[in-house]
Amino acid sequence: MRAGLDLRGFFVRDDAVRAADDDIDRALFRSSHFTQKHAPYCCARCPDKHNVLLTDIATGASLQFSSPIGSLTSSERRFRVEQRALSSDDHAHIISALRVLFRASIEAGNPVRWC
Repeated sequence: MRAGLDLRGFFVRDDAVRAADDDIDRALFRSSHFTQKHAPYCCARCPDKHNVLLTDIATGASLQFSSPIGSLTSSERRFRVEQRALSSDDHAHIISALRVLFRASIEAGNPVRWC
C-alpha cells in the first residue's frame, strides 16, 4: 500500500490492484480531514504493533494502515489537507538557518561546499 497527496487530499491505495480505467480512483482511503491513532491489535504476539487507524472525520470511514504519518504518539493526531499559496513566511526557518551558515562562512573565510 502507498500513501500520498493529490488535489483531492490524502489517500492510501494498493498499487497492486489495477483498475481497468486509470481515471478510476483506486483509493482505499481518501480524506482531507482525518485522525490517526494506534490501531488495536489482537495480542502481544502480533508482528506489527505500529499499525495505525486512519479515520475520516466527515464520514467515519476508516482504514488500518501500517505506515504512520510522522512519529507515533500515544494520543490521537488530527490532520487536515488544504490548498493554499505559500508565502515567504513559510520558509522563514530555512532562510534564517541559511543566513547563519553564510554569515559564519564569510566571517571564517571558508566557502560553503554542498555535497
